[in-house]
Amino acid sequence: MKYCKLLILCLLAVETSSASPETSKKISEEAQRCADATVNQDFAALVKYTHPKVIEMLGGETAMRVRVDEGNAQLKGSGIRISSVRVGKAENPKIIEGGMISLVPQTVVVTAPSARITHEGSILGVFSDKIGSWTFIDLSAISEIQFRRMFPELADHFEFPAKKQPLVKET
Repeated sequence: MKYCKLLILCLLAVETSSASPETSKKISEEAQRCADATVNQDFAALVKYTHPKVIEMLGGETAMRVRVDEGNAQLKGSGIRISSVRVGKAENPKIIEGGMISLVPQTVVVTAPSARITHEGSILGVFSDKIGSWTFIDLSAISEIQFRRMFPELADHFEFPAKKQPLVKET
């Protein structure tokens, strides 16, 4: 009986422990590649780094491409562009069933004809054992309620970050 209790405690410790801190560097590098794909409008890379469920919810890769292209055209037509997206240090990943997750801070700078807008937010890195690579979910784009509805399997494994107001600087 003591052996069973010890085994259960060990399994619980492994389930809730964090993965190697060195993995954080890899996550940040992958997240920056995703950010660069956004700035450079590299659709193939953007799809590679977008969580599959997000792609599915957008109607698949083709529908996602249309939405991305339309959004980029609207921004360009308004004189707005994403100047930069920089990611910070990823949190040590948490091991969850079927993979790992890690919160990654990001700063997005958007320039408009009369303003420079800086927004600090977070993306969630998700490593799926099935896919074998990191994909990301922009937490700034959705509410916690929406996230819990869309990703119930992930929602209880981290604290959803508070939303921050963008900093607008008139130019």
